[in-house]
Amino acid sequence: EHNFQHAEVGGIAYVVSGAAGKLRSEPPRGFAEAGTRAWAATGHFLLAVADDQRLVVRPVADETLAPMPVLDPHGGRAEPVIELRADRPR
Repeated sequence: EHNFQHAEVGGIAYVVSGAAGKLRSEPPRGFAEAGTRAWAATGHFLLAVADDQRLVVRPVADETLAPMPVLDPHGGRAEPVIELRADRPR
């Protein structure tokens, strides 16, 4: 997929960052099956910060380095920042 997607299945977070090609603007299909929480058809890169207890990933679309707006599977606004913690229940 040439877009941004964040999904979670079975306690495992998945991130698709397909901004390196022609963006696919139509929403992906199968959100429920894929566990999709957020997506965006925006050129971007991922800014990640990690330490021994957590990983924080932000999709960024421009030089401001602010998280880009993302949508939930129903078209509403979703949280763009993904935070994974070592002590997170599985």
